Amino acid sequence: MLHPSTKKSYLAIARTVGGEIYCNVRFSQLTKFLSCILSGMISVSRFNQPNIKALETCYQITWDDYNKDQQEVYAILFEARQHDDSPEHALELCQQAYGKAQAINFQIGIGWYQREIGSMLEELGNLEQAETHLHQGIKLFQAHNIQAGLASSHNVLGHIEATRGNYVASNLYYTIYITLSEQLGRVESHGIGLGNLANNYVQLGDYWQALELQFFAHRILTQGDQAYLDAATWVEVGIGHSYQLIGKPHKAISVLQAALKIQFEIGAFSDLAHTKCHLASALEVVGELEAAQVQLHEALQLAESMKADLTRAKIIWQLAQLELKIGDLAQALALSNQALTISQAKNAARFIAKSQANLASVLMQQPTNNKLAITELLEQSLAWACQTKSADLQQQILELRLQFYQRLAAWQNALEASLELRKLEADKLQKTFEQVEQAISLRQNLLNQNKSLTQQTKQLEYLSERDPLTGAYNRRGFERIIKHFIAEQKSFCLCLIDVDHLKKVNDQFGHLIGDQVIVRLAQVLTAATSPAHVARLGGDEFALWLEMPVQQALSTAEALRLQFAEIQWQESTLQPTVSLGMAQRQPNDSRESLLRQADTHLYRAKNSGRNKLILE
Repeated sequence: MLHPSTKKSYLAIARTVGGEIYCNVRFSQLTKFLSCILSGMISVSRFNQPNIKALETCYQITWDDYNKDQQEVYAILFEARQHDDSPEHALELCQQAYGKAQAINFQIGIGWYQREIGSMLEELGNLEQAETHLHQGIKLFQAHNIQAGLASSHNVLGHIEATRGNYVASNLYYTIYITLSEQLGRVESHGIGLGNLANNYVQLGDYWQALELQFFAHRILTQGDQAYLDAATWVEVGIGHSYQLIGKPHKAISVLQAALKIQFEIGAFSDLAHTKCHLASALEVVGELEAAQVQLHEALQLAESMKADLTRAKIIWQLAQLELKIGDLAQALALSNQALTISQAKNAARFIAKSQANLASVLMQQPTNNKLAITELLEQSLAWACQTKSADLQQQILELRLQFYQRLAAWQNALEASLELRKLEADKLQKTFEQVEQAISLRQNLLNQNKSLTQQTKQLEYLSERDPLTGAYNRRGFERIIKHFIAEQKSFCLCLIDVDHLKKVNDQFGHLIGDQVIVRLAQVLTAATSPAHVARLGGDEFALWLEMPVQQALSTAEALRLQFAEIQWQESTLQPTVSLGMAQRQPNDSRESLLRQADTHLYRAKNSGRNKLILE
């Protein structure tokens, strides 16, 4: 079960009202843009600030870091993502973005194209093509250290493996997605990843583990000042489904009805259809078949209003099974044929396989069933299922075929079907072992890559706070440390140090000698204290913070002044000195007040003859 994007809700509303719309939900800044983009009222080149903010959040980028052509690639891809319930149009937009990204050699844009088109192909059931695109995108994201792209791509790979029934691999991909989302601080993605992981445990039959993950995800999504209502409600729907599976259908109905109310209030209309299907299933379990019918017909109307054809097919399957339980075989057969027609029109292998199997199941309930038609449907269904490489789907169809032959008392055919089913189960077991080995290898590779990226990031962070000439902290590093000292209420003395008459040194001896003076001063300061306590603020000005009592700080600073003044230089007439202004941090001092005091004392030292230290 994939996470139903909230953006679909906005598209549904946009199609209904066709223009100026606003919703009091967390993504309200998207609604007007999406409605307008659908109706052709604005083009992608007319982004205003709220729309840019939404795009930045989506791709974890800073808009102004990119030129106009690169921005347009992002804008087209962003628009394609909003059309994920209309795959044909979305694919067309993705191709347009890809062409532009290739023309300007925008590798990151090509990576996001691969991710978006991989996601759309996955929705259509073209799993192999989707996987190929996603892995190509991952290579580009790794090359450019685009963590958001890596996270998003691994989430879709998790969907693909879950669809195939490869839950070991799927769980690994989801775990990577969760980990990267945590590192990026993306709370909503973290919660969604846990929800996806829970869905796998549902498929594996571990419903209690699924519930535990779902409750954890819900807690993450609802704690703090900003609640992610759309994602949290999606998780609630999963909780309701899990309650049904552990034998608590009445509890499931209560949770699902509460989720429906929230979805209606926040305008998540596409999610309503999904939730109504789960509610119908729970109602069916407690014998409220007419109420289940109502929910499914309402879900179908919502899907039709959104033109979400594959969602329609899913709902029609469920409705057909319900009609079969009620005893209306003719209606069940008509609905099954309708679902098959929709699936064939979309050329979606997974949906066609399921539709044909569902139709065969309905025909098997007829008193005088058409054995030839059922056999043909089951064979075609199995062929389509093989295309998807979904072992779970193949197993469902083989089990249905075995049941069919057993009813006919066609024991030879039943034996062959049983052997084929056992072979598939053995292959699944072997594949599980292979997946475990691949998962271990993949996890190790990813750990190595992450370690390398972490080291590179730390190195870049280190360099970004260092003065290239002296190796001391630069102003950026100084600002971070002094803010930390102030926030931690640390007791320390701040000393500002300035080389006396450095301009004269540069004029008389040259800038190379001037640089040597600055480097030597940095060496004197760090040798006597610590590299962690020295910063070059710019030019000839240094800062020194001393975590010691004020009298000891005065003695240390004075010793440094004398030590620097006594250095013997190769140029015999060169004798640079320094002036120092010190301030002791008081409990109520801010960064600004402390700097102001030290700077005032430095100014006094320079104006009173230089080469001296002043505290008061």
